[in-house]
Amino acid sequence: MHMDQSTANGLPVPFFGRPAWTPTGPVVLARRSGAPILPMFMYHRNGGHRLAIQTPYPLSQRTDDSTLSEDLQRLSGLIEQVVRAEPQEWYWVHRRWKQPS
Repeated sequence: MHMDQSTANGLPVPFFGRPAWTPTGPVVLARRSGAPILPMFMYHRNGGHRLAIQTPYPLSQRTDDSTLSEDLQRLSGLIEQVVRAEPQEWYWVHRRWKQPS
């Protein structure tokens, strides 16, 4: 599931210093099912692609609304780290900040 796409069914959390609507679905589904969130990123390498699968992302143990926002902020921060590390891999035509916060 993409977490870097603006959605009306989400919450605004900081992304590169600006509030961006972020989908809650991945966190809500992980909490309900007990399934882990495995952050994955695709990179261009040697004329092909490499899929980097990271360790399971630890969600908050509490499941109230405030921790939902905290989990989304931490996951958005992880995406920011990856983009900052390899900005040439970030091809983005989606209007991430189109929704008012």
